[in-house]
Amino acid sequence: GAGAMATALLRAARRPGTLAAAAGGAALAAYAAPRLSLNPLGAAWDDSPSPMQALASALRVGRCAAAAAVIVADYRASGPEGLEAAHARSGERLRRVCEANGGIYIKLGQHVALLDYLVPEPYLRALQPLFDRAPRSTAREARRVIAADLGMAVEEAFDRFEDEPIASASLAQVHRAWLPGGRAVAVKVQHPGLRESAGAEVAALAALVALVRLALPELGFQWLVDEVRHNLPLELDFRAEAANAARCTAGLAPRFGGRVVVPQSHAELSGPRVLTMDFESGMPLGDPAALRAAGLSPASVARLLSRVFGHMTFASGFVHCDPHPGNLLVTRDGRLALIDFGLCAEVPRPDTARLTAAIVHTMEGDVARLVDDAVLLGFLPPDVDRAALAPLLGRALKAGADQAVRDFEEGRAGGYAAVGRRRRHFHDVSNELNAIFFRFPFAVPDYFSLITRSLIVLEGIALSGDPGFDILDAAFPWVAAHAVRMVRDGEVHAGDVLAGASALHAAASPERAARALAERLEATTGHRVD
Repeated sequence: GAGAMATALLRAARRPGTLAAAAGGAALAAYAAPRLSLNPLGAAWDDSPSPMQALASALRVGRCAAAAAVIVADYRASGPEGLEAAHARSGERLRRVCEANGGIYIKLGQHVALLDYLVPEPYLRALQPLFDRAPRSTAREARRVIAADLGMAVEEAFDRFEDEPIASASLAQVHRAWLPGGRAVAVKVQHPGLRESAGAEVAALAALVALVRLALPELGFQWLVDEVRHNLPLELDFRAEAANAARCTAGLAPRFGGRVVVPQSHAELSGPRVLTMDFESGMPLGDPAALRAAGLSPASVARLLSRVFGHMTFASGFVHCDPHPGNLLVTRDGRLALIDFGLCAEVPRPDTARLTAAIVHTMEGDVARLVDDAVLLGFLPPDVDRAALAPLLGRALKAGADQAVRDFEEGRAGGYAAVGRRRRHFHDVSNELNAIFFRFPFAVPDYFSLITRSLIVLEGIALSGDPGFDILDAAFPWVAAHAVRMVRDGEVHAGDVLAGASALHAAASPERAARALAERLEATTGHRVD
């Protein structure tokens, strides 16, 4: 957790060779970046940087490595008594580097700013302004990208095109345009130079992380390199985003019908760096005043949001993983509009069933079977010391359950303050779990960190719209009903979610197993399971 990371930083900073290694790393990274393999993103990635772009990448990674050297020196000089202040100064330095480097680094900084279960709080505060620091391309640059990708000038592609973007993010900006016939569309245009420099940036980042691992072996940041190497090419290829949107629509339509809207893409007006899609207007999900003025209930919208993302995670297995406020809108008639499918996670079909079982076992406090779930999901190796892990995990879950009961009682009369206490308690339990798994060979499947980050963002958005919203309280009934459906339909064996005599009794009949599970979960959670 964040405490473990802080301890490791301080311990590494006090080693005699750490400062020299970090300072040397700055020079090495700046020298090596143009000479590194510029295609670490796979053979399909055919955009190579020009010599000037490679040099700019070297300067950016050199800036990062130099800042790392200063941060290490700061921790060494501060000692344990000055740790919080060192965190704050280091967070500010990291933010300034991200702002100076721009583009992909803004995206990385935003990602780190959401890891509140891992990163010390002063870093999170320092990095928050990055969400408002999105670069903007000029109208001329945007038009050049459109012409290059579509093979035609903007005037040929669109009846009317607004040069002033209506939104801008770290990787792209959005312009409003109209097709012949008057249909309004949103045109997403990638900032120039990102695809060409991406290979060098990732190669340099990998080299820098390798240097950090030499100086700070307690901190393994290879997961960050792996995640960027896998996801960045997908986020920078808007054809993949169009395919993601179509796949998400297919997964949601049977369950939610017209209650969820995904803008339709226009393939003939799209390319690797340009995506044209239907224009969807709506209110921010986190604006309760606007929702009420439209006659909508913020609580109902928040529940719909939790069910949609629950369905994506536990049923369809294809999850929208960039749910920031600008990507979640509510139409005037109460439909949920999902925008920007550049970052999605695919949950393997066996894992959707196992995750469902894990939630059921969490509800029931069945620690032994929860450890089994963690092994089957790849979180823990098969030879993990279960005898040592189970009691620690059991105590942490019991403490969380007891606190949840107290928070529920306080929340009925405590208003927003009670919600704040509940969130702090949730993070306390999360930190305790992180500390436990820090002692064991714990691994995170590729998709899980993206989904965890999304859930944190979703809870914040829902709370801004409805201060009484409880993401766990909203999700548990849906997950329980989904587990019952999976047992009834034979997708999950009764023995995977029902223990002992209950499983034996129900094994002969999926319908009987489903009824037994529903009764168990109703007794455990106090919610009716339909």
